[in-house]
This record gives sequence, structure tokens and C-alpha cells, in this order.
Amino acid sequence: MHNMFESNKQMCEALKIGNEIALKKLEAQNEKNRLVNETNRLTNITEENKILYTDLTTISDPEFLEYIQNEKKLIIRKRKAESQEEESRYQESQYRASQYQQDLENQSSPFQRSEEQDISEVQDQDQRPQEYNQYFHYLGGTVNDLNEC
Repeated sequence: MHNMFESNKQMCEALKIGNEIALKKLEAQNEKNRLVNETNRLTNITEENKILYTDLTTISDPEFLEYIQNEKKLIIRKRKAESQEEESRYQESQYRASQYQQDLENQSSPFQRSEEQDISEVQDQDQRPQEYNQYFHYLGGTVNDLNEC
């Protein structure tokens, strides 16, 4: 019996170590993917910047000039849309943060009680059956003698 518990314990330890290794591999793969995506994004920006900063007066071929002009327009539209999308996300997050702050300000603490709550609780206690009130007071610490019941 002792050997079974010991082998179960060893198996659990081995699984725990295996899970930790798998988690570290997954985190490393996610980081690698993030870096590859960032590298691709920066490469695209570099290529787009080459087009954007091309001096149109140096281009003599009319077809190539038209191509570069069209590419510039597409890049500018794309970046403008990305900028507006980013601004929209920022404004949305600011709105959510302000709503959260308002909710916190409007929410009363569970430890704060109003006078109306105290009065209604006293009235509720007075409407309970007499037996319940005696036990309630005893359990609540206001009455220390059970013989009074």
C-alpha cells in the first residue's frame, strides 16, 4: 500500500514537472511568434516608408510614377485607418475607465449603513415572533442567560 502511494506521489511530481516544461515551451513559442509578427510589421513599415519618401521628380518612367503615386495613396489611407482605429480603441478604453470610476463612486460600501436601513432593521426585528427575538438576542450577544427564554 505504501509503495502505491509513493509511486502515485512520484507520478504526480513527474506530471507537474512535465506540465511546467510544456508551459515554458508554449510561452517561448508565443514569444517567438510575437517577435516574428513584430519583425514582419516593421519590415512592412520600412518598405512602405521607402515608397512614401520616394522623390517623384526623379522618376522618368510614367508607368512606374503612376504605380508609386497609387502605392503612396494606399499606404496613406491604410495608415489613416489604423490611426483612427487606434484612436477609437483609446477613446473606448477611456470611456470604460470613466464608467468604472463612476460605478465605484456610486456604489456604497457594504459597511456603510444609512439611517433608513437601521430603522427598517429595528422595525423588522420588532415584527419577528417573540421566541425568535429572544434567541436572536442571545446568539447576538445581547443576552447572556438562556434561563430567560
